[in-house]
Amino acid sequence: MMSDGFMAVYGDWDVLDEPLRLGRLHAHRTLAGGVFEFEFGQELLKRPDIAALKLDPRLGWYAGRQYPPQGQDTFGVFADASPTAGDGGC
Repeated sequence: MMSDGFMAVYGDWDVLDEPLRLGRLHAHRTLAGGVFEFEFGQELLKRPDIAALKLDPRLGWYAGRQYPPQGQDTFGVFADASPTAGDGGC
């Protein structure tokens, strides 16, 4: 069962010299399952070379927690981010 907390989100694209911390994905339990919120990292938002980054069309380039649209529990970019048994995950 998911517990309230957060996960660090990193990008590791070929054009990056090293993995880049993008922000935090916050998880909250609900009666229906779980809801996720995303928050860009403060240091990332200060980088003009990354300002054009579009993780998801519904995520704005600003500080603070962002919530998925009504009726959805997460943003599309994170919808298939969980490992499966075939990926060596749980």
